[in-house]
Amino acid sequence: MDTIRKSPWITFLLWLLIGVYLIANLLPETFNLLYPLVAAFLFGLIHGARRYGVKGILIFTALCLGISFTMENIGVATGFPFGNYDYPMGALPGPRIGLVPLIIGLGYFGTGYVSWVLANLLLDRPDRQPDNPYAKFALPVIASFVMVTWDLVMDPSSSTLGQFWIWHDGGGFFGVPLSNYLGWYLTVWLFYQAFALYLGLKQNPVFTNPSKIFWYQAIVMYLSIGFVATIFPSFTNVTDRAGRVWWTGDMAETTVIFFLFSMVFICAFSLIKVFQINDPPGQS
Repeated sequence: MDTIRKSPWITFLLWLLIGVYLIANLLPETFNLLYPLVAAFLFGLIHGARRYGVKGILIFTALCLGISFTMENIGVATGFPFGNYDYPMGALPGPRIGLVPLIIGLGYFGTGYVSWVLANLLLDRPDRQPDNPYAKFALPVIASFVMVTWDLVMDPSSSTLGQFWIWHDGGGFFGVPLSNYLGWYLTVWLFYQAFALYLGLKQNPVFTNPSKIFWYQAIVMYLSIGFVATIFPSFTNVTDRAGRVWWTGDMAETTVIFFLFSMVFICAFSLIKVFQINDPPGQS
């Protein structure tokens, strides 16, 4: 366990995975979906093992994937809680779990984990004492907001433009309905809340004194995940399923605005919190 928490090679590997995530998103479209999501998934597993141990991050993974796939399958089948949508066959690579492509779970976990870490920073790391009310209840609430902020940035380009998933009735936010964001919030809150309650049952479940590099890496990964959503290869008119026409130049500008004044703000605030931490010597 100390090898995972303190090894400089693990630190290097985590920086490498961030680099792979960014570079893979610049590859041709055939490759730029699966590879970066796998890199973000591996980053979350390794980075999370440093904070919560191998068992702890595997519990987080199981809760995240189990709850998100359950809610997504219910959503595709019934329209609750996200709205009426589906994942067209062939639009996303890889197998499916029920009605939902497996790759969707990678996105939930990769972004879900770093969103949890940043929310933990914003609340002054309450997971160090996981039986207190902030860790049990406030942390899942704030982490859910941090996670859904990413969906605000990426969903219009992924659905209305990329058509990786299709909103049958369209929606007011470049073809995406409000119900999507409410459903996302509920879904991520459920697995965050479950994990917070799990931590509350443990004695000293976290590594309480990682170095500042640990926090910097999570911030850079979260920022990278948001940044790649602002990349638009070209501008054109697109029509959502409800028949409304959207100009992707407007979509791109709105995406940048949301990215700058939500995700970048969260990262800046998190950096301030890191600067206030006393960095223990000899750790990474």
